[in-house]
Amino acid sequence: MEKLRPIDPTAVSRTHSTASSLSLRDRKALIIRCQIALFSAYRIDQYSDADGFKNSLGAVLEGFPDEVIKYVCDPRTGIQRRSKWPPTISEIVEACEEHQEHLERLRKPVLKLIPKPYEKPSPNIGKVFVAQDHPGYSKIEFRCEPWTSPDGKKGLLVPAQYLVDLGLMKRSFANG
Repeated sequence: MEKLRPIDPTAVSRTHSTASSLSLRDRKALIIRCQIALFSAYRIDQYSDADGFKNSLGAVLEGFPDEVIKYVCDPRTGIQRRSKWPPTISEIVEACEEHQEHLERLRKPVLKLIPKPYEKPSPNIGKVFVAQDHPGYSKIEFRCEPWTSPDGKKGLLVPAQYLVDLGLMKRSFANG
């Protein structure tokens, strides 16, 4: 069976991350350093094809921003902290995508509700609007303040308890 030729990580994917501020040479050096950091975290006998793994790893890492590559391959923060065995390429891709999504969520602006300044309660709380055409209007006309409703009707604002006492409203409506 013929052995596959090694893959050049920079030639595999020409979709370089746009988030990279490094030159092509520096980016390649970063990817190689990260490959070594990840590769050296496990014993050599744990890889079935160490060279193939390194080549595939380089090709995969090239598609992610530098900060994601550094995070996922760093032994202090990366995949080595949660994987006892050498991770598969799909596990590395998953870890990279997860961290990339995390960074995107952090960069999204957070909408914060600005609390309203303290508002003094309206003195009309607990009052009921009684329109001029209400049958009991004449009983309360002289004791309450005139009011115009938002829809333009003229009437009075009357304390709910006063309407209950006059028998114009049931107690259950007055309490709420």
